[in-house]
Amino acid sequence: DEPKNDRSILAGEWEYEDGATVTLRLDQQGNGTYSFKDGRFETSQLAGYTWIGRWSQKENDREGGFSVKLSEDYSEGEGTWWYVRIGADKQPTQKGGTFRLSKKASLTQRSSDRIPTP
Repeated sequence: DEPKNDRSILAGEWEYEDGATVTLRLDQQGNGTYSFKDGRFETSQLAGYTWIGRWSQKENDREGGFSVKLSEDYSEGEGTWWYVRIGADKQPTQKGGTFRLSKKASLTQRSSDRIPTP
């Protein structure tokens, strides 16, 4: 299967696991929000199975980058994240971490699995 570069495959809800689990809600461009610290998630590139972008948290005044290696069916991935700014510090030494992503089944997929009721 050829890798895709179409960001629309990122659209939908993703479970982000990094100790706790947070739900990311992404649009057709791979951009969206999450509830932790008024978070924003922005895709800058999808090249094959590598997903690269930026994140920011308005509430605690932080931002950074991320990179995810996606599975062949684009349903999950292993990633790393890092800081590029914490408050006024534009060269933070604080380390980032790793995370796991898994795509939630879409509502249309779920409804087609249901047994119709008479």
